[in-house]
Amino acid sequence: MNGTLLAILLFILYVLLIYRFLESRIPPPSPYPAPSPTPSPSPSPSPSPSPSPTPSPSPSPSPSPTPTPTPTPSPTPTPSPTPSPSPTPTPSPGNIYSLSDNITIGCPNNVPGS
Repeated sequence: MNGTLLAILLFILYVLLIYRFLESRIPPPSPYPAPSPTPSPSPSPSPSPSPSPTPSPSPSPSPSPTPTPTPTPSPTPTPSPTPSPSPTPTPSPGNIYSLSDNITIGCPNNVPGS
């Protein structure tokens, strides 16, 4: 009975110690970052009125065909992932056991009561 009580008290002290350690690692000033995102949206509406006077240059859709060549660089990154799988099979031959080895996992059969 006394051992159980002692174990429970030690467990509670251990949990409190971990809680205080984690609390000291996490910075508590969470209210301070919250006001900083609110000013950032306020400047973003101010630039949006500046693009509204720019619809006069909107007859320049001719530059829109120039972004179409940008998809051509995207196929070039696709060959780079294909060589990456080839290095992964090279570590696989490092297995020290073959399928013919008799490896017992768990209790051997000669243990009484199994």
